This record gives sequence, C-alpha cells and structure tokens, in this order.
Amino acid sequence: MKTVLVVGGGTAGHVLPTIPIIAKLKDSGYKVCFIGSRSGMEEGLLAGVGIVFFSIPTGRLRRYFSFQNVLDFFGFCFGVVCSLFIIYRIKPSVIFSKGGFVSLPVVLAGWLLRVPILAHESDRSPGLANRISMPFLSTYCTSFPSKEDLNTKFRHVYTGSPIRAEMLSGNRARGKEVLNYVDEKPILIVTGGSQGSEFINQNVQSVLEELLERFNVLHVCGPGNLLPINKNGYKQIEYVSEDWGHILAAADLVVSRAGANALFEYLTLRKVCIFIPLSRKVSRGDQIDNSQYVVENDFGRVLDEDSLTSDSFLEAIVRTYEARESHRRSLESYSAIDSSTMIYDEILDLMAGRPD
Repeated sequence: MKTVLVVGGGTAGHVLPTIPIIAKLKDSGYKVCFIGSRSGMEEGLLAGVGIVFFSIPTGRLRRYFSFQNVLDFFGFCFGVVCSLFIIYRIKPSVIFSKGGFVSLPVVLAGWLLRVPILAHESDRSPGLANRISMPFLSTYCTSFPSKEDLNTKFRHVYTGSPIRAEMLSGNRARGKEVLNYVDEKPILIVTGGSQGSEFINQNVQSVLEELLERFNVLHVCGPGNLLPINKNGYKQIEYVSEDWGHILAAADLVVSRAGANALFEYLTLRKVCIFIPLSRKVSRGDQIDNSQYVVENDFGRVLDEDSLTSDSFLEAIVRTYEARESHRRSLESYSAIDSSTMIYDEILDLMAGRPD
C-alpha cells in the first residue's frame, strides 16, 4: 500500500483544506500520515479523520530580527532530523505540503530523501514557508490564478481551494434550528477566524445594541474570548467545530477576516460578506491581497482595519445588507473549481513516478 505524507499547521487554514484530499486518498486505498506541530492544534482538528499523526518540533518563521530566531533555528534543525526519521520509516510516495511553519522541515527532509513534493498555497501571494520551499517542489498548486511569473522549474497548477464536503451540504433550515433564535430577524455571522480577532470583537461589542435591533447575531469570537453578555438574539461561541456548513447556510450576511480558505468557502456558498483583512502592520498583507479579488469582482465589501471606526463598522453592515442583492448577482458568476479532485490527481501523477 502506497503512503502519502501530509504536512501543515500553525493555523486551521493550514489543516482543514487537507481533509477533503485525505478523504479521497483514503477512499482510494492509500495510507495517509500527517505531520503537525507539538501544539496539539493540528491533531485536534484532524480527530476522527483516521490517519497516523506525527508531531515534530520546529521554529516560527519571522520577517524581523529577534533573538528568538536563533533559538528557533535549532528547533527547525531538530524538526528536520525528526522528519528524516519519520519519512525514512514510513517511506511515503508523495509529500503534500499545505504550508505553515511546520511544513518547512518536512519539505527539506523529503527533498533530501528524494520524495516528490506537492505544495498548495491558499493565499493570492505565497507565504514565507512556501516561498522558501519552492526550490524543493515538484508541483505547486494555487488557489488564485497566479499574478506573477514564478519563473521556476516545477509544475505550476491553478487548482482553486479545497472545500470540505460538509460545507457543501449545509441546510438553511437545519442551521436555523441549530441557532434557535426566537424571531425571524436576518442572521448576521461575525467571525475573526480560528484564533479570533480582538479588533473585530471590540467593534461588535461597541455596536451590539444597534446590531440587535436589525439582526440576530452569531459571534464566533475565538478561544478564550467569551464575555458575560446575555442579550436576546446574541449568541457567542469560541469556535464552531460542528454544523458550520448548516450555520453558514442560514446566514444572511457574514463579517469575516479575509483568510483565503474562509474566503473561498463563502464564495462557493455564494454568501454576501464583509471582509476585514488583517492590517499590514501585523501581517505580510496576504489578506489584503486576497480581499482585492473580492473587490475586483464585486463579490462583497472590504473594509480597511486601519481606518475603521465603530460607526463606520455599523454603517457598512447595514448598507451591505441593504445592497445584498447586487452582490448576490455578482456571486452568481463565481464558478467554483473541483479543487480536491485536481490536487488529488496531481498527487497521483507524482505517485506514478515512484515504485511501490
């Protein structure tokens, strides 16, 4: 039985998109192993998927000078050594890297052991881990059509972003049943991503009374961010682990960060959204790049975090909801790609070049 090794981590966005690929591989009789960090986050997200999980030490990738970079370099080197032992032991036919800081030691170890490597980039511009990994890749898949000439020797394929099956089978009636609001106000979902967003949370709290006059609100606020607020029509949850597809199906408007995986889920479900990308002050600007795709196609509205106020936040929500039909017409033109099948086929193509 051939084995595929999957690696990714650091955030849910580097793990959840691997699940539909893993499912296809397992359904076809392949063994799948996964390497994640020792934080436990990746293993928790993959609970019940039915794979062999390994964890390795690794350092974070920073774009600025810090003494911690020196310490993390030794963590990275130890991660490479651990990856070499794991890869030598399980003998994968292909490595599928979804990015994140945990992927780089595995990619380097795989290249040293001559295992073909396929990487997938969710964002419109490559993340640092994938940029560093590029010389070691056999195939590079992207969620967005490339906006730059990568000028590399590996195979470059536009595959779109994998969408979990449960997202595609969401039912609006079931979602409303799960949320169990007492009236029929439109449903507003606000989420800051898997880790939450203090900025978005604060803005929601500052205009909550006004929002509840118009909407029922589900606030996905992130781990450790629940507040003692008890108001009719307002529900808080740290993270949605079940029924997310149903809940999104029930949403009339979504406010979200602009992480690529969430963005493509909303587009595929044709949900009218307000995106608040992370500022360049605290990120490399990847979410700003992602959100430009929304602006260019009128798929929703994008707000600038650096200039946003409580008043403009509330106004944007109200105006976007009132103009939702215009965005819905634009969303009808969005054509989702069967990304999972395309990436799966690319993995099989690489696998065909290696003996059992």
